Amino acid sequence: MSPAPDPAPPDGAARRDRFTDLFDRTHGPLLAYAVRRVADPADAADVVAETFVVAWRRLDDVPTGQAARPWLFGVARRVLANHYRGERRRLALADRLREQVVEAVPAHEPDDPVLLRAMDALPPTGD
Repeated sequence: MSPAPDPAPPDGAARRDRFTDLFDRTHGPLLAYAVRRVADPADAADVVAETFVVAWRRLDDVPTGQAARPWLFGVARRVLANHYRGERRRLALADRLREQVVEAVPAHEPDDPVLLRAMDALPPTGD
């Protein structure tokens, strides 16, 4: 005897329709929420996109009806928290790199006489 066939996967069209409806109902409010919480509108778009990626992956966990909206806002809040952590890490890394550049390339006066004469020939700043 052959083994029983695997159960049929969920209907892709029904899944897509559910996600489309969820997106249509919540995209605008989620984008407004994200725009108020980030400095760059492109970051807000990324937050919303990542929120919907989570919703697509976990569509079976998304509550139905009106309960879906607060669920998505909770996801967006966690995505924003990850965004803020990433920003802090990037800023800390940039600070460390700036310090290393200053240490690696000490400031010094040029010693090339041609360069010094050319710099002396430049008009004073502010004119």
